[in-house]
Amino acid sequence: MSWKDHLKDICFDIKNPISYAGPNKIYRYLKKEGKHKVGLSAIKQWLQDIDAYSLQRPQRYKFKTNRVISQGIDFLWDADLADVSRLSKENDGIKYLLITIDVFSRYLWVQPLQSKLHGSIVEGFRTIFSKDRIPREMRTDKGSEFKNRWVKDFLKKKGIVHYVTQNVTKAIYAERVIRTLKVLMYRYFTHNRTYHYLDVLQDLVRNYNNRPHRSLDGLSPSEMNQSNEAIMWKKMYIDILKPTENMKKKTPVKRFKFKPGDFVRISSTKRTFQRDFEQKWTEEVFVISRRFMRQGIPVYKLTDYDNDPIEGSFYESELQKVNKDRDDLWKIEKVLKKRKRGGENEVYVKWLGYPNKFNSWVNQRDIEDL
Repeated sequence: MSWKDHLKDICFDIKNPISYAGPNKIYRYLKKEGKHKVGLSAIKQWLQDIDAYSLQRPQRYKFKTNRVISQGIDFLWDADLADVSRLSKENDGIKYLLITIDVFSRYLWVQPLQSKLHGSIVEGFRTIFSKDRIPREMRTDKGSEFKNRWVKDFLKKKGIVHYVTQNVTKAIYAERVIRTLKVLMYRYFTHNRTYHYLDVLQDLVRNYNNRPHRSLDGLSPSEMNQSNEAIMWKKMYIDILKPTENMKKKTPVKRFKFKPGDFVRISSTKRTFQRDFEQKWTEEVFVISRRFMRQGIPVYKLTDYDNDPIEGSFYESELQKVNKDRDDLWKIEKVLKKRKRGGENEVYVKWLGYPNKFNSWVNQRDIEDL
């Protein structure tokens, strides 16, 4: 059997831990398996011909943030809700997935919920905690579904210290695994032409827990235990800080990729992880207003077409330059009302992807059907 046929067998078998994984994980899996010698570039090229991968390919961006250090297995868990309400009709009314992940071992638990009311959240946690593991600390975002007194009282009775994050990255490990899980789900949807996932959800979770993780030095979350906990803690938090020869070399000076006045789209991964898995960039186009270096990294400030500043700053990997002129064709989401002025028919329109403040009157003769 050729390596391509072998990949077809394992990548679309929901019972296989590597199913619907990305190229790097497939490469590490094949290397560990030892049946075929295939390079990473060949795997990426093969995946480009498969819609289930190319259509759901996540965007990559990296920038430095403060590291979260856990004392060990089940010391700190992140929790968050994944919104799957748009798939509820195909999945017995399930609108949310309660996500919990052990920060140290990356072990994942997922519980489907029909609502995010406090009763559902408490029952979701109760089900997850019944699986013989429980954290000493739980970290969530500032959402009311976690900050209410019922959830707080439940966690307190379990002896769990609960705290909320105040920064924009929120419960970063839960946010990141939500992105990973949704990518796996949508690859499954695309390949199987279905939006029903309840019968394979725990298969996807089990596969995630049993596939090698780069952050775990090639181990899977299910392989993390007390016997290797101390060794892995040293590798994850001590050895990684030791300077290498490459790190000692002078870092080349970074240059700006964009200039003030450039038109750009913003990656929909901004703030902080991608929510929409079909469209990767905003419809709305923004303008670079200012650029500067922060800790040696190029950073940009933006304004909208009304010259109103956009909150926050943006890295180059979050921006995509576009050649868009104000006289170009712009997409209309819907016509809100009509009028006749000066003998001309005019329509009041909402522009696709733009906030309501940009709604405007246009001459009906200027509208083209595409």
